[in-house]
Amino acid sequence: MSTRLPDKLTPLSADEAIKLLAQAYKIVTGRAPNKTILGMLAGQSSLESGNYRMVHNFNLGNDKWNGREPFYQQYGVGDDPSDPGAKYTAHQNALEGAVRYIQVLKGREHWWKGLQSKDPRTFITALSTPPVYFTANPTTYLVGFQKEISENAQVVAKYAAKSWPFVLAAGISAYAAYYLARKQAKG
Repeated sequence: MSTRLPDKLTPLSADEAIKLLAQAYKIVTGRAPNKTILGMLAGQSSLESGNYRMVHNFNLGNDKWNGREPFYQQYGVGDDPSDPGAKYTAHQNALEGAVRYIQVLKGREHWWKGLQSKDPRTFITALSTPPVYFTANPTTYLVGFQKEISENAQVVAKYAAKSWPFVLAAGISAYAAYYLARKQAKG
């Protein structure tokens, strides 16, 4: 049984969000993201969330609810004007939202391959291939995506994989925080 959460803005700074994306990538894949992959994750999630100012209930990727997640939310018209009741995944904390965003991308083989290509154009093409992640014009989306990558480059460099001790420490602390958050959510 899923629960509808009231719509609540949960904005993050780019620094907070990108750090969480790096931790979430490590939790989901077992390895830290390199600079290019983290940059593409930051570019896309930042574009989807208005540079993290329009994050609703910690949904960093603005992904639609799949019916299996424990929480959902509804707000605005969404990106599909014919469906004013669009439901979006909701989370109880930011790390949970970041992990879910990575899982959503990994859950569609062509989206994941696009990300792993480390090529922005290939990633956006994959996201705009059915089933699509976004409904905007792919050329326009690519321009905004590349702008977000550029604007977040300095923060991305701060959290991208550097050396194995940093990666190990980040992964252990990220997993511990995620585990505790999930345990609290289950009550």
